[in-house]
This record gives sequence, C-alpha cells and structure tokens, in this order.
Amino acid sequence: MSGQPRDITPYDVGDDYLVVAAGQEERFDDLTRLAANFCGTPIAAISLADEDRFFVKSLVGTELTETAYEDSFWAHAVKDPDLLIVPDALSDTRFATHPFVTSTPFVRFFAGAPLVAPSGHVVGTLCVADQVVRDLNDSQKQILKILARQVIAQLELRSQSIHDPLTGLLNRRFLFEMLERELSRMARKQQPLGLIMLDLDHFKLVNDKFGHEAGDVVLKTIAQILRRNTRREDFACRFGGEEFILVLPETPLATTLERAEEVLQAIREIDLKYNGQSLERITASAGTACYLQHETSPLELLRRADEALYGAKAAGRDQMMIGQPK
Repeated sequence: MSGQPRDITPYDVGDDYLVVAAGQEERFDDLTRLAANFCGTPIAAISLADEDRFFVKSLVGTELTETAYEDSFWAHAVKDPDLLIVPDALSDTRFATHPFVTSTPFVRFFAGAPLVAPSGHVVGTLCVADQVVRDLNDSQKQILKILARQVIAQLELRSQSIHDPLTGLLNRRFLFEMLERELSRMARKQQPLGLIMLDLDHFKLVNDKFGHEAGDVVLKTIAQILRRNTRREDFACRFGGEEFILVLPETPLATTLERAEEVLQAIREIDLKYNGQSLERITASAGTACYLQHETSPLELLRRADEALYGAKAAGRDQMMIGQPK
C-alpha cells in the first residue's frame, strides 16, 4: 500500500490552496459525505496542509478545525503515493498513543488518499475513519482515489475564481468575502487589523508611452513586491486597474504604517526595462486604516483607506496618509 514516501516540503503541502482552506463550502462537504457513504465510515475529512499544521476544509462525523502536522495521520497520508490504510491504529506503533486514538474521536481505522495538485505537489488528504477495526474493499479504495481527484478539481476551480489572472493576486470579489471573515475573527480575538490601499502614480503614462504590455509588466512587478512584503497570514489583492490592497491581520496601526512605507520604498527602487527602454520612474500613493473594535463593516474600513489614499494623491503623490474614523 505504501510504496516510496514522497519528499514533502512546505511549498509542497498547500501553499497554493491555503487561502481556500478557510470557510465551509458545500462543494467540498458533498465530496466528504460521498467518501463517508461509499466507504461506510462515520468520519470523513478533507484536510489542507501548512508548514506545521493541517486545516480541515470539510468534516463529517466529529469536530476538528486544525491539528499539528507532526505525527498526525494526515502527515503520514500525504507521504504515501497511493493510499495509507491503517486497519487497527491501536496495534500500529505510529498511532497507538495518538490523541485521536486514545481519546475523542477514538479512531481505530483510517484510510487517506493524498491530494495531488497538477504541479505534482501534495496539498493535503481526503480521508475516512472508523471507531472499529476494519478495511476497505478494492471498489472503496478506487472510489476514495477518484474522490480525491475531484477534490483537487474543485480546489483548482475555487483558486482560479478568487485570483486575478494577470498578477496572480487575490481578486476584488474575494477581498470582500475574506475581509468580512477576517474582521469577525479579529473581533473575537480582540486583535487589530491593518489595511493598506495602494495606487500607482501616473500609471496611464506608462501605458500611453510604452503600451499596455509594458503596463502589464509593471503590474506583475508590483505583485511580486507585495508577495515579498507579506507574511503567510496576510492577503495581497488587486483591487482593480493599478490599485492594490494589503490586508494585515493582527497588525496594529504603527506596524501597518511601517509596512506601507517599506512597500512604497520597494516600488521607488523598481528599475524596469521594456524592449530595451527604461520605463518611467514608478511610485505609488498609499492610504492606510486600522480596524477598530466598534467597526464590523469591510466597507467602512475600505472607505477610510480610500479617503486617505485620495488625500495622499492630492498632497503630491508618492506618500502615505492615515484614514481617520468619523
């Protein structure tokens, strides 16, 4: 069943899909329920992997949101090129003392199929589990692998729907969905959230002088800068045209301002050539805002950042201003 283990790196396990991990979606719940029904198990789950933990995208039969990566059932499943089958976890030295076995949900049987992205990277598992010793027949094993491929197909569709096709950043539609969720999460944790809205200065001149292909090169370069200046928990979005947004969970205003200045400086240092010609010096203006505990509306936070951005442009561009609450 096991074959040769895969070499798993942090990039291998979910980097492209982690943004999809948050939030429940019926398309994934349907596949989880199908896996449980076909395999005759009370428990089934779709998990996506980060560097040190698994996020549960869909789950039936028990309650769990995430678990540590090391020594988990899922960590072993992503390393197996076919299926990981554990008929009796209590008699398996890898899992006999695992909390999932010795306490709720008292797993005895486990089967996991790796989720293999088109790139060849393993991004998680589709698994089923039971509280009694058992196995899967050949038909059930085949179905589990087929459903794992369908999970990947849905992840690909979801990922494409939330990313901007030119820059690869998150798109405007997903920004509102994500921002509302993050504001609610920050309210529960009583943590701040910083937001930076960027707009390239005189970007139309680049398109007019060098053409839209050169403009696309600039936009892709800005996207690369934003990626380099984001932590794993941050969100970089293309808001529209030459406008971008960085969402910084658990980030106070002072740190948000530092991050904004770092991005503006990185943009100032861009030295691009297109068809042998040096492009115009590129700068950006920024408006910043920080989530306040009495705010629950993404639109209010975006409004404050937008007003600050407008003020930065009116004051001469290539600078940053802070959006103040009313």
